[in-house]
Amino acid sequence: MMMLSRSSTRGMLSYCLPSTLDNFNAFFHSKSGDPPTMSSVEQTLNMFNEMLHMRPLPPVACFSQLLAQLARLERYDVVIPLFKQMGVMGIAPDASTLNVVTNCYCHLKHAPGLGLPVFPHFLKLGLQLDITTFTALINAFLLQTTTHPKKTSDPKLYCLDFALTVFHEMLRTPPLPSVIPLTNILGQLVKLKHYSAVIPLFKQMLLCRIAPDAYTLSVIINCYCHLSRMGFGLSVLGSFFKLGLQPNVITFNTLIHGFVLDNQVGEASRIFTNMLEGGYCKPNVVTFNTLIKGFCKNGNNSAAVQLLWNMEERGCEPNIVSYSTVIDSLCKETR
Repeated sequence: MMMLSRSSTRGMLSYCLPSTLDNFNAFFHSKSGDPPTMSSVEQTLNMFNEMLHMRPLPPVACFSQLLAQLARLERYDVVIPLFKQMGVMGIAPDASTLNVVTNCYCHLKHAPGLGLPVFPHFLKLGLQLDITTFTALINAFLLQTTTHPKKTSDPKLYCLDFALTVFHEMLRTPPLPSVIPLTNILGQLVKLKHYSAVIPLFKQMLLCRIAPDAYTLSVIINCYCHLSRMGFGLSVLGSFFKLGLQPNVITFNTLIHGFVLDNQVGEASRIFTNMLEGGYCKPNVVTFNTLIKGFCKNGNNSAAVQLLWNMEERGCEPNIVSYSTVIDSLCKETR
């Protein structure tokens, strides 16, 4: 955020009352290069009110810093009325101001329209949202897809559609974001079980030449598994090696689990074997339990028992799930 320099405020400060001037200097010029901080909401509000009485008014960057400080103190409900008060006083916001206010609207999950009331200001002033604001808007609207009453799906669909629209807009707005915030959004969609929405977003990332990382590819494999499109999941595993990335145990567990759910236990076993022979990573108790469950599900108890002994040989301690799955299957076999 832009800092206020001494030279830019020298003329302005001569109009301040002595006490106001002292507080103003103490806040904005405490240490060179350090962002201003205040320890309480009351201090910040007092400074805001004092600044409103300065003539001429301080630059908008000063007000933005105070709003940002209140946001850091998680008083999002206080920021909104102060922003409106700035408008009444004729203080035009800048991009920093609007980004702070948009984030506050998004944190106030039940605020009408979330961050939408701020959008007209961005358009009117020709300003751009930053990556933080884009992601805050998207996550806030995704959250709304889980908080609306179940009796109607229309609000949920609207919020999901708007979140996806903001995602597309973010990719059209330079500079392009890094893969990390985009992958976090995809992960959030997966947590909300919007698997089919993730795939086209991932493809758009690739069209924008945003290279995926290992976490991104694991998220996509997870989506394909839930959509029962296991062939596509395998092709994404191939992308790991093409990009020089290393799949981890979670990636392999996801694929094995997907094949088991799709009743392709033989393919799940093949993935497990490749995992061991390739030396990509060491299987954990989830890996073994998933495959044991698959064998038992198919009535192949001998393979399940063999894998149970194999766990101990490979230094992976079986847990209660491992034993109970095999015991339950053996009991059903003897009936």
